[in-house]
Amino acid sequence: MKFFGSHLSITHNTTRRIVTIEVTEDAVMGCYLSGCAFLISGLIAGCTIWQHKAKKTERCECASCRGLYRNAKSLGHGGYGEAILVQRSGKPYVLKRVSCETINSANAVLHEAACLQKLNHPNVVKFEDVFLHRHDKGTSVAIVMEFCAGGDLIDRLECSRSERPLSELATLRFLESLCHALHHVHCNGVLHRDMKSSNVFVSRNDRAVKLGDFGLACSGLPPRRLSGSPRRMSRCGTGMYMSPEVTEYKPYGAASDTYGLGCILLEMLLRHQLRERRPFEERKDYISEALGAAHGHGWETFDRMSDLVWRMLDEHPKTRVGLPDAATAAAAAASSLACASQASSTSNGRSVDSSATATLARLHSETLLERRRPSKRVAPEERPRKGPPMPDRRRRLQYAD
Repeated sequence: MKFFGSHLSITHNTTRRIVTIEVTEDAVMGCYLSGCAFLISGLIAGCTIWQHKAKKTERCECASCRGLYRNAKSLGHGGYGEAILVQRSGKPYVLKRVSCETINSANAVLHEAACLQKLNHPNVVKFEDVFLHRHDKGTSVAIVMEFCAGGDLIDRLECSRSERPLSELATLRFLESLCHALHHVHCNGVLHRDMKSSNVFVSRNDRAVKLGDFGLACSGLPPRRLSGSPRRMSRCGTGMYMSPEVTEYKPYGAASDTYGLGCILLEMLLRHQLRERRPFEERKDYISEALGAAHGHGWETFDRMSDLVWRMLDEHPKTRVGLPDAATAAAAAASSLACASQASSTSNGRSVDSSATATLARLHSETLLERRRPSKRVAPEERPRKGPPMPDRRRRLQYAD
């Protein structure tokens, strides 16, 4: 008798009363493999159930869950994740939380924290802490950074909080600080790759401007490689701030960040965000139109700044102005503006002082004339009569007793 085709056969010898079962090698191997598969599937199901129970019972022990950082309010959501205003020991910080579904996304966020850890400059957002936070949907990376109460630069330029517009001198100081900060970033082998006004933050009362958001930054390159022979070719950043070499998938380096900073300078002159470039619009026409609109704000150093804009937005990265030279140009324009305002205030003060001096001289001359004027003689009969003589007080005290 045969079963399952020819893989299993059973024979019964009635005379000898013996039952013989014959199984082929293929059947034995199939049973073995099916048993192994059943065992492995059981192990996987058991591990899954155990991990699910462990997730429910195990508690996250990160710095946020332990109460070191207390949430104050949410600052906004975006493609980067969520920004939360937190407090630690009464001091405010910004906690950037990014949900990570894969190991690669988690490594990218940790790379941003590593870039911030390298940098130590007064005009770069200061790094404070980084840790992993586990929640029901998975794991997220949290980066704690310095809090800038003034918001980002584009909100400050547009006065979205009903502030006073930035003065020309403050704008020049901001530009000089950003040039120094970006040069420090490049000297540490870091390429920002996302230079825009929304990634620049202002401290309280416009005391300083700080460069932040290194989510697309790349590091590990020597400064000579960044400036001399760049090798980066991946297209990343924001469209209207990208340099020509980035948009055309050509090798780029530190000069591409300088181009983005030139766009920020153009926005400073315009006092609002740049518009998107039209499909067939030339870059020169685009820049000329923006500078023409900025000329109406009455900048005293407009000629210098417009020349610096053209040098920073040069289409060729090799002839684009360097950051130290841009910082020097901004500092020179700021010093000339400060000297001009001081000279005008001094001249106004001198005119006020001269008028006050003339008034005092006129009053003094009138007083002298009054003193020199002869006194009017009074007739004896018109003089007031004298009363009785007053008794001598000293004598009265002498004979008091």
